[in-house]
This record gives sequence, structure tokens and C-alpha cells, in this order.
Amino acid sequence: MNFVIFIAVIVVIAAIVVLVVLPDTEDKRKKYLSGLAHLVEGQMTLIDGTENSFRIQFRYRDRDFLYEDIIEKGFQDHSLHRGYLKLGTQTNLVLSFTERERSSIISSGTQVDSTTAWRRNLNRSRQAKTLKSFGIYTNNQPFVDALMADDEVVSVFAGLKNVDHRGHPFMALDIREGDLVMRFYSEAGYHPNLFDLENNVSKIENYLGILMKMADRIRAIGYHQRFIL
Repeated sequence: MNFVIFIAVIVVIAAIVVLVVLPDTEDKRKKYLSGLAHLVEGQMTLIDGTENSFRIQFRYRDRDFLYEDIIEKGFQDHSLHRGYLKLGTQTNLVLSFTERERSSIISSGTQVDSTTAWRRNLNRSRQAKTLKSFGIYTNNQPFVDALMADDEVVSVFAGLKNVDHRGHPFMALDIREGDLVMRFYSEAGYHPNLFDLENNVSKIENYLGILMKMADRIRAIGYHQRFIL
């Protein structure tokens, strides 16, 4: 009987915590999003097809940015809170990082489809020692080789490298069809972190500067190397 009472008390306490903490979390999220939209003089709108995800479109130093605050469905229906800061580069470049040890190894005698072969060949890009734990997927290997030879570019990527609780590396920045995409995480210990933005929205300016630097380096390297992007 005492055990049943104990369980009932635990359930009641858990319900109270949910009722108190969740509204506070949502209020804090809305407050930081409103503050961010005000800071960058952008417009916050609900993302089509979602119930609780928002975007802020804005112009900063003559460049068009997009910030998205998204609630994603994670493992076993747990929600994941993510932020995405995006800036176009006026290219069609694709660049993403995966853990090198988990990259597929394909023997020369194995018959594969064109997509697999494309990924295998493009995974041979040269890169700096600080990024050796990653494999690189891209649609323009020569250009990415030139990027990886640039100290400023490597420094930015190295500064955005994370390691999860199992020791596996992952990158907070990639390039999707020409758009630089920086991810913000809600999990403690990962960077960039949403908690930092929630407590001080002005920190977004640091990340805007990083994306602008990357866009400038991509443009400069593409021009000097005469790459078609």
C-alpha cells in the first residue's frame, strides 16, 4: 500500500513539473525569438506545414539571411529543438561532413550505382589535419580541395566541430546547394548553442560574421582559382 502511495506521489510531482516547466520553456523561446527579430529588424513567421516552428528573414550588412527555429521529431518521438542560420553564396556548391570511420569502403571489384560511386570518389578530398576525423561529400572536389587549403576556412570549420557523448565528431556547418547552413543545438556541451542565444540574442552577430567571412572566402577562392560554381 505504501508503495502505491509513493508511486502516486511521484506521478503528481511529475505532472506539476510538466505543467510548470513546459510553459516557462515556451515563454522563454518566444521571448528570445521576438528579441532576435527585433535586433535584426526581421519579420518572424510560422513555417508552412508546422505548428510550432518559426523563421525570421532579415537583411544584415547588405546580405539576405534566414534564421529558422524548428521543433523536430527525434528518436522515439522525443522533440529536438534546433536553430538554423542560413546565408546564400551565389553558387551551387554542396559540402557536408561525416565521420570518416563510418564512411563506406567499396572495393574496386564491387559493382555500385552511380550515386555510391560519386560519393566514394568525392570523399577523397584533401583536408587539414584538424579535420582528418571527417569524410567530405561534395559536388565540386577541386574547389573543396582549394577551400581546405585556406587557413581561414579551415579555422572556421575547426571551430564548429563537435564531439558527441560516444566520441563521434560532427560538424555544425555545411553547404547545401550554395547555402551556408549553421546549426544551433539545444543539448548542453554542443556549439553553437541555443541556450546562449536565448540568454543573449546579440550573440547572433558573431555567427553572422562567421557566415559572411565564409561566403567571402568562397567567392574569392572561386574567382582566383577560376572555378565554375
